[in-house]
Amino acid sequence: MRRAPAVQQATSPHTITAERYLAALKTHGIDCLFVNAGTDFPSIIEAFARAGEDSTQVPRPVVVPHEHVAMGMAHGYYAVTGKPQGVMFHVNVGTANGICALINAYRDNVPILFTAGRTPITEDGPHGTRNRHIHWGQEMFDQAGMVRESVKWDHELHAHEHADDVVARALEVAMTAPRGPVYLTLPREVLAAPAEDPQRPIRRWVAAAAAAPNPDAIDTLAEWIAAARMPLIVTGAVGRDPAAVEALAAFAERFAVPVTMMTPRYLCLPCSHPMHVGYAPGARLSDADLVIVLDTDVPWFPASDRLRAGARVAHIGPDPIFSQYPMRSYPNDLAIAADSTLALTALSAALAERLESNRAVAERRARIAAQSTKQRAAWAAEAESAGRGDIITPACISKCIADVVGDDDDKTEEKDEDSK
Repeated sequence: MRRAPAVQQATSPHTITAERYLAALKTHGIDCLFVNAGTDFPSIIEAFARAGEDSTQVPRPVVVPHEHVAMGMAHGYYAVTGKPQGVMFHVNVGTANGICALINAYRDNVPILFTAGRTPITEDGPHGTRNRHIHWGQEMFDQAGMVRESVKWDHELHAHEHADDVVARALEVAMTAPRGPVYLTLPREVLAAPAEDPQRPIRRWVAAAAAAPNPDAIDTLAEWIAAARMPLIVTGAVGRDPAAVEALAAFAERFAVPVTMMTPRYLCLPCSHPMHVGYAPGARLSDADLVIVLDTDVPWFPASDRLRAGARVAHIGPDPIFSQYPMRSYPNDLAIAADSTLALTALSAALAERLESNRAVAERRARIAAQSTKQRAAWAAEAESAGRGDIITPACISKCIADVVGDDDDKTEEKDEDSK
């Protein structure tokens, strides 16, 4: 017969691990913690209560009724700020509710610290042990196994580990290219236990510096571009870095290289750019003798789009071959693992002496600019035509938004005042 456990104290005079954990999140740049709580959260709530109104010590808790929405909010907040984000859900069931949005974040290289409580490990003894029926039913042999294919790293916070070290490790992995979410489980007893060495300074970390391209590979690609009659850049996600958008715009205009987007998730090149040739890469493959796939997982559809015979294909990006995809069988004559901004800058320098005054470049620039102008006129006509009918089309909606926002969205407030 086991003796009845002693009544557990509701509070502790010591700094608990949950306090150290929240302090580490805030120190490492996580300003909001998007949460959907359960029985694993008492120590997290206690840590927030102890911090009180001092928002400089802990992230701002944002309570969200569904995990998928919370993950979407974290995804969007990263897109705006460029800073890693944090979520915390309830054990395995909360993790399961967030998985669909986690897959989106993983494929979009969004660094989210995806945390979840873990059913208490112990059945009696320490503070935070099991005391609800569900604590048996929600235990799994491998809770992280649900998400392992959609995260870069997973770990469970163990007793006697420094919570801040674990957070630092998670975030340095998440923020190192190619970026992506990481998963951390937090057992309730561990969060409730006194923190290990709470006065120890929180570890510093930085993400690994962006990878620079191999000079020989850049020279090879520069030679191919210089010799090409009709090079083509296909991109879809380079716009996740605003600096890469500027680098691409400058490169494409300087060397008259047309750019097409395939299902873009970001603004990769303004539609007004003279080298912007639309959103249908397949239609241009038959004419391109060199295709540069820039930070894009699916540049065209092999089942319906045909590459020109003899055309070379080069891939550029932090992981140019998308090694986490089980199958991806695009032709690959050159793969450059590098930050897109650095690669475009290096390519521009390598091409400067080869193409700056090339007559073929001038002729191509004029031809592509004319095609781009014609394409934009067709889009405008489509939007105008759709706006006169009874059916609202995407083109019509885009035009209406553009008319309201204007060329500079910083002026939106002034326009709003005028519209009143």
